[in-house]
Amino acid sequence: MVEIKMDTKPANLDSRRSLMEVLEFLSRRGVSTEVIQLAMVRAGISLEVARILAQCVATTPATTPAAPAALPSPAAPRQLDRSGRAAQIALQKMIGLMVLVGVIWGIGITLGFAVGMEMGFAQGVEDGLARIHHLVGL
Repeated sequence: MVEIKMDTKPANLDSRRSLMEVLEFLSRRGVSTEVIQLAMVRAGISLEVARILAQCVATTPATTPAAPAALPSPAAPRQLDRSGRAAQIALQKMIGLMVLVGVIWGIGITLGFAVGMEMGFAQGVEDGLARIHHLVGL
C-alpha cells in the first residue's frame, strides 16, 4: 500500500509569508507606496485592497532602529516633501503682490487728491481774480 503524505502547510500560507517578507523588505528600503501597491497586485491582491495596505505599510514606523544620520545609506533614497515649501513661496509672492497693489493704489489716490486740490485752488484763484477784475472794471 502506498502512503500519501499531506503537506501540513497550505500553499496559501506560504504565499502570504513570502508576500509579507517582500512587503517588509520594501518598507525597510523606503520605496514609494506605488511600488508596494504594485508588488501586492502582482501577488494577487485586488487593487483597492493593495492601495489601502500600501498606505498602511508605508506609514507604519520601522521596528528596526534607523541608520545614524552621519552615515546615510546610499541604497535608500531620501524622500523630500517640497509641497510645503512651494506653498510657502507662493504665499509670500501673493502677499508681496498685494502689498505692491496697495502701495500703488494709495499713491494713486494721494496724487489724485493733490491734483484735484490744486485744480480746485487754481480755479478758485481764477474765479476770484475774475470777480476783482469785474468789480474794478479794468
